[in-house]
Amino acid sequence: MQIETIDPAHDSTWETFIQETPEATPFHTGAWAKVLRDTYDFQPRYMVARKENGQLAAGIPLFEVNGSRLVGIPFSDYCPPLLPDSEDSRVLVAELKRTTENGTSALELRGASTLDLEAEGFTRTDAFLQHVIDLDAEIEELESRFRANVRRTIRKAKRSGLTVRAGEKLSDMERFYELNMVTRRRHGLIPQPWRFFENIHRHVISCGGGVLLFCEYEGRVIAADIVLGYGTKLLGKFNASDMRYRALGPNNLLQMATIELGVADGYSEINLGRTEPEHEGLRRFKLGWGSREEPLPYYYYPADKTGSWSTGNTPPGQQLMAIFVRFAPSWALRMAGAAIYKRAA
Repeated sequence: MQIETIDPAHDSTWETFIQETPEATPFHTGAWAKVLRDTYDFQPRYMVARKENGQLAAGIPLFEVNGSRLVGIPFSDYCPPLLPDSEDSRVLVAELKRTTENGTSALELRGASTLDLEAEGFTRTDAFLQHVIDLDAEIEELESRFRANVRRTIRKAKRSGLTVRAGEKLSDMERFYELNMVTRRRHGLIPQPWRFFENIHRHVISCGGGVLLFCEYEGRVIAADIVLGYGTKLLGKFNASDMRYRALGPNNLLQMATIELGVADGYSEINLGRTEPEHEGLRRFKLGWGSREEPLPYYYYPADKTGSWSTGNTPPGQQLMAIFVRFAPSWALRMAGAAIYKRAA
């Protein structure tokens, strides 16, 4: 057995490995690695344990961020290290720790593995939750698990004439980005750069690794989702919506369409993404679909670097930033997004 550092975009054994690993997510794919590389110039440092036959026994997806941090992986809600409870995994983790001790300022792993990382010297934080909808029944049975207000809102959206369509063209992604900028401004958040979404389209959507869903009303796009898929898992990654039409329930209709898509295509679950525990409104929305609420642990090494840059704590100056976002012209927000997000991974 050998320990190696690979680039998943240039090593086919990584794709073979994740195809055979049930815990793999859309963020484990070489396609997502290309998105991060081409957008932010992050360098992949995927550490793997390779068996004598050349196949992989364990793997930890990592990117080097700003030259000194290793993140598994940037701009993902969760991307657990693929570590079975085995000696190969322990040897791999020991080598990763040595790498960290020899110059990397901090290491963050997003999500739990089969191997107990706390027993291997990592510090666990539970700053986030995740919500998972099990697609283990027909649509009618799944709908019966929804809260009553969710079912009412879906019926209202349909009565109001809202429709959902899928989009796969680059022009569809451009429309999503325009609405996403409006949504981010409303929340006082700088939008991610256009090239991030352009690369998602290039490497993921156009290759069958995801879909854009649009909710339309009287010919106008009023809400949209980007849904990623891999193996048996779907993941709702990005949402954008026009608040003027919120009362019509477009986001509920989009979520229902995602569930129908998942059932039709044979997926086993939909992950609704990362949520901060104090965000009660978002938690209620996600729980309303009959989802399982679970801790989403992040792991840090060494211990004195625990979550100093990713645990969701309010950063200094956030209120000033929100004021800037709400009043800045769109061109300034685009420039700010291109400059800031590489350092905010």
